Amino acid sequence: MGLAGVRGNFFSWGDYNRDGYPDLLVNGRRLFKNSGPPSFSFMDVTSHAGIDRPVNSGTWGDYDNDGYLDIYCPAGRLSSDHPTHPDILWHNNGDGTFTDVTQAAGGVRDTYSSAAAAWCDYDRDGDLDLYVANYENASYVGYPDVFWINTGEGTFVNGTLQAGLSEEDDPLPGRGVAWGDFNGDFWPDLYVSNYRLKRNYLYQNLRGVSFVEVGLLSDAAGHPKERAGGLYYGHSVGACWGDYDNDGDLDLWVTNLAHKDIYRGPLCDDSMLLENPGVEGDYLFRDVRASSRIPVKRIPGALFGGDELFVGCAFGDVNSDGYLDLYLPQIYNDVDYAYSFLYLGRGDGTFVDVTEEAGVRVWDTYGAAFCDYDLDGDLDLITGGKGASSPDAPHEVHLFRNDGPTGNYLEVELRGRDSNSYAVGARIVVEAGGLTLLREVSSGGGSHGQQNDFVQHFGLGEYLGPLKITIHWPSGRVTHTEVARVNRRITLVEPSSTVDISVEEITLSDPYPLLGDTVTFTATVRNSGDASLNYLLVTAKFLGEVAYEEVTEEFSAGEVRQFNFTFEIPSTLSFVGNQTFTLSAETLLEDLREEDNTAAVKVPIRERNAPPEASLRANPQVVRVGEPVELDATGSRDDTPSLLYLFDFGDGNTTGWISESTVNHTYTLPGNHTAEVRVRDSDGVESEPAEVTITVLPSSGEGGRPTARIV
Repeated sequence: MGLAGVRGNFFSWGDYNRDGYPDLLVNGRRLFKNSGPPSFSFMDVTSHAGIDRPVNSGTWGDYDNDGYLDIYCPAGRLSSDHPTHPDILWHNNGDGTFTDVTQAAGGVRDTYSSAAAAWCDYDRDGDLDLYVANYENASYVGYPDVFWINTGEGTFVNGTLQAGLSEEDDPLPGRGVAWGDFNGDFWPDLYVSNYRLKRNYLYQNLRGVSFVEVGLLSDAAGHPKERAGGLYYGHSVGACWGDYDNDGDLDLWVTNLAHKDIYRGPLCDDSMLLENPGVEGDYLFRDVRASSRIPVKRIPGALFGGDELFVGCAFGDVNSDGYLDLYLPQIYNDVDYAYSFLYLGRGDGTFVDVTEEAGVRVWDTYGAAFCDYDLDGDLDLITGGKGASSPDAPHEVHLFRNDGPTGNYLEVELRGRDSNSYAVGARIVVEAGGLTLLREVSSGGGSHGQQNDFVQHFGLGEYLGPLKITIHWPSGRVTHTEVARVNRRITLVEPSSTVDISVEEITLSDPYPLLGDTVTFTATVRNSGDASLNYLLVTAKFLGEVAYEEVTEEFSAGEVRQFNFTFEIPSTLSFVGNQTFTLSAETLLEDLREEDNTAAVKVPIRERNAPPEASLRANPQVVRVGEPVELDATGSRDDTPSLLYLFDFGDGNTTGWISESTVNHTYTLPGNHTAEVRVRDSDGVESEPAEVTITVLPSSGEGGRPTARIV
């Protein structure tokens, strides 16, 4: 296959030449081109590519969105005070060669020993940013990690402090970086695996502005053990995200090298299978390793099989039954039990060891990355190490082709437009009969930045379709696709459909509030375009205060939603009269008519509620019995226009409280009748009555002396 005798521990899959066949990067410095059919063999093109430099690993990512995968290589001698070799950013020239643009791109390197890196568009602005995990000096003191923000102009700036990721006060030795949206808000979060019995980081993404570290709060940092006043966790080397229980959220495997002697053993975390309970469980991870049937070695290791030496990890559905499986290599050359395991997921939260049956056992390696390199519909495995336990056995690359049997499948490749070109960070949900399968496109993970292929593989078991596919693109756009046929690879391109958000109406709970009142504004917002969204930021501003509401679930094309914002008007406000409430609705995508995204209303604030003044006129003021008279109270005044009127006609009849300011009345008895009106404002305050006297004459021919007419 062209890989015989090649040594390597860290592997990354990526189609660097865009010929449709995934190529292989080994240790960040050797590149092997996939020939494609019929042989799907690999040819060493390192010399032509020009990337043979002393580095530790390499991770693919198209940082400039030209469609060609670039490479970032963490470098520097590990556990050293003088790392010497610098990190490198290789730009893919599109002709099979690469150019070192580290300095030209903004000096994208540090002076530390760097162990791992991973790309992701943390702020969802359409280009990839980069997190670099740095290791330790010769005294085993950690070096601080660095976060590089892509400017979108081919350069990067050090955004570690800006993004809230600085650990200068207590840097920990990092060895693994894995991006994944653990809380389902469609903003990529970050897990960093730290060594030397230190806690791990889980950085929650605060909507692309910054991060907050929640590892301890979410029970994802490890299991603290106390000794001599210190807290100890695990020797974490890497981690990988995957929805192993198919419940719609990302779970996490964390690989720990766990010593099992009686002194160190009680301080060392075992590797952890962290189940994500989702929103119902407040995203508090539960370590379910004990119930997963992935055995945990006991202390003392001398009696119970030695240390647990897991270092690498990779999720993938190797038998295409719809449930993720897990590959776990171990290291150390001088122990015969440092071999790898392949655990098949059984669909009930447990796993079964099939390493021997699958023929994928190797010794002493970090290597673990899945890819369907021969495009036959099942996941193949790349790893390293030895093919036998003997200390003298050669270390070399092992490419295990998957020959089944496997179930049905679908493979999905994404191409971004408004999103980054490889849609890194996209979330794909496939509904397949009774299964709902979740994948996220990632660029780097496991230990030391190893990388599965960008093409996402979905095992379907016996299900033959149809399938419903929902994609939450990093841009915020949501698309739905139905696929009738399975057992094939499809490419889905992010559509350039129209986004048109408009604020249609704003209403107030009290249009004429007083100082000290609380007012609720209700805004009606419509998605008038033909693109669904998974992110919308609605911002309300009033009297110098700002309130936000975010839409992080699907906002469909044509959908209308209402948003409520409540503000209190200070009783000490120094100005009254018309004040402006403004509301804006913003998405991450270009909007067709941005002028419709913002609306404003004037709010007349009153210092106090003066009682209304009633006014009443009668027309005519002299009538006969049976003739109508109009009573008109439109001259009544108040500081609000919302008035109610109570007319008393002076003959025992009233209207009750009504909103009409004019009424007609007919009197049935002659005489002088005093009519009056009272006015009530929207706060319930009533006026004094206004009166008018109406003279009602008898109807003609009714009573009195006869009259003569001259004709």
